[in-house]
Amino acid sequence: MATVTIAPTRPRDDLASFRSNREGMLELLVGLDEQLRLARDGGDEKYVARHRERGKLLARESVELLLDRDSAFLELAPLEPGLRAEFAGCAAQPRSSATVSASSSRASASGPSLPR
Repeated sequence: MATVTIAPTRPRDDLASFRSNREGMLELLVGLDEQLRLARDGGDEKYVARHRERGKLLARESVELLLDRDSAFLELAPLEPGLRAEFAGCAAQPRSSATVSASSSRASASGPSLPR
């Protein structure tokens, strides 16, 4: 049987590039935390207010109404619509809406629409 040599994998935290990369990553994490907070809150205040004025529920509120009280729910991509537009280099703003019918406990949603 062949012998495998395992190379040491300790980061070189004494290098200026390591420190610079670490600081850059910490800044990105602060931005990510802010984006996750906005997503949990339903978006910017003016958009939440506009949604409420139209008598609509926010998407997370709609989902909450559909789920059993103690059921587990995993949101897979809380930032997906915003990330898609940002990282695809697209100037279009994603649009989505969700409505829930109390009589049928059914939700419908239209996802972001981006130019092709």
